[in-house]
Amino acid sequence: MAEVRLIGLSRRYGAGGLALDDFSLDLEDGEMVTVVGPSGCGKSTLLRLIAGLEAPTAGEVHIDGRRVDGLAPQHRDVAMVFQSYALYPHMTVRGNIEFPLRMRGWRRSAGRARVEEVAASLELAELLDRRPAALSGGQRQRVALARALVRRPALFLLDEPLSNLDARLRTTVRRSIREIQERLGVTTLYVTHDQTEAMTLGRRVVVLDAGRIQMVAPPLDAWQRPANVFVAGFLGTPPMNLLSGRVADGCLHLGAQSLPLEGAWAAPLQRWTGPLTVGLRAESFVAGEGPAATGVRARIDRHGVEALGSEVLLRADLAGEAILVRLPAVGSERVVTVFAPTSEMHFFDAGGQRLQA
Repeated sequence: MAEVRLIGLSRRYGAGGLALDDFSLDLEDGEMVTVVGPSGCGKSTLLRLIAGLEAPTAGEVHIDGRRVDGLAPQHRDVAMVFQSYALYPHMTVRGNIEFPLRMRGWRRSAGRARVEEVAASLELAELLDRRPAALSGGQRQRVALARALVRRPALFLLDEPLSNLDARLRTTVRRSIREIQERLGVTTLYVTHDQTEAMTLGRRVVVLDAGRIQMVAPPLDAWQRPANVFVAGFLGTPPMNLLSGRVADGCLHLGAQSLPLEGAWAAPLQRWTGPLTVGLRAESFVAGEGPAATGVRARIDRHGVEALGSEVLLRADLAGEAILVRLPAVGSERVVTVFAPTSEMHFFDAGGQRLQA
C-alpha cells in the first residue's frame, strides 16, 4: 500500500506528438482510481511510464514518498496486469502465480501459503495444477491477477484486463477485482475504455483525451456535472445529446423554442449572451408534451427505433437536430412527442467548458 504522486508526466514519440501531456494526479493510500478514454488517448502509456517500461519525456513518479521514475521496473514495487494475460504456457497455475516470488529469492516452501491464499481469494484453488491451455479466458485473467497480487505490491496497475472476456465474465471478474482490492487495500490504477468498469470500480474516475486530463471526479459527479463537452459526450450510452443554442433577449433559444431565463435552472446563463451548447441525456426525456415554458419538446422519428428489451432508443428531432431518447419499451410505440424539463439541461460555453452559476 502506498500514496502515489504523478507530477507533470509527459511522453513524446519523435515527431508524432505527445502521447501523454502534463498528467498530474495524486492517489491516496489504498485508493482505486480508474482512467477512461478512447483508444489512443494515452491510457496504456501512462501505466507503462509508472511501471518503468518506458521513460517519461518530462515529469516525476513518486511512490510512498520515494521518487522512482529513474529506477528500473523491478525496484519500483509495482505489479502490472496486461490485457493479454501474458502467462507462461509451460507452467502450471501454481507456477505462474509463484513466479514473482521465486524471482525475488523466495523458496517454494515459503511462498506456498501466500500462493494458496491468493488463489483461494480468486477461486483458483482447484486449478493450481492445470496449465493455461486448459483454462477459460476468465480463469486465465484471474491467474494473471493472482500473479500480480501475490507480491503484495505497493501499487497495482491494470491495463484493460477484462477486454478479452465476454459480458458475463466481465461482470464476474470485475466484482472479484473490486472485492479483492477493497479487502487488501492495495493502491490501484485501472485503465479501461469501458465506461461501466470505470464508473463502478473507481473511487474517482479520470477522463483522458488526446493525452490530456479532461476531468477528475467521483463517478457520479462526472456523470451529473461533466466538466466539458468531451466528458459529456463520452460518458453515457448513448452519449449526451449536444445541441446548438443561443441566449438573447432574456431567453434561451433552441430552434423555434424559447425558454425565459427564470428559476434555478437558468442561473448559469444569467451572465451569458450568445451561442452555447445545451446538453440533454437520453434518459432525461419523458413521453408527452410537458408543461409549457418549463422544458423542451422533441418529435419522434419512427424510422429510428432500437429495441433494448425493457427499454427502447428512439431517434427524435429537437430544434432541427437529431437526438436519441431512452424510454420504457411498454407504451413507447404510441409516443409521438417527448419532453425534457429545464432542470435536466447542461450548458457549455463556446469553448466547450461547463458554464457555472
